[in-house]
Amino acid sequence: MLALVLHYAQNRVRPLTELARTLRPGGRIIISTSHPTADRLADGGSYFAAHHAEESWSNGMTHRYWRQPLQAWFDEFAEADLTVDRLVEHQPAASMARAHPAVHEKLSRQPGFIVFQLRTQGTP
Repeated sequence: MLALVLHYAQNRVRPLTELARTLRPGGRIIISTSHPTADRLADGGSYFAAHHAEESWSNGMTHRYWRQPLQAWFDEFAEADLTVDRLVEHQPAASMARAHPAVHEKLSRQPGFIVFQLRTQGTP
């Protein structure tokens, strides 16, 4: 599993290609990243723009990451010889509404993260 890492890489195809090379036949990799629509909302630009984005977080940290539309993710997966088996757009658990009502309400309307289950092309 590659959780919330790939959107920090300058060249995502290179690590994806290496992951594909090391998978056993029938092997899978799961990748999560921030959802492209969430990135667009945070960045304020065009959904279709692919670029490095920068946000200032409330704790004073600067968050820098690569932002791109969903099609660009699929293009990079294909370039790395990977096929998407499954895509998940997370929704918050009902229990989150009690502890974090504002975040629960926001994530109930717009996804924050996306998960891809990938396999090498041609693998059964």
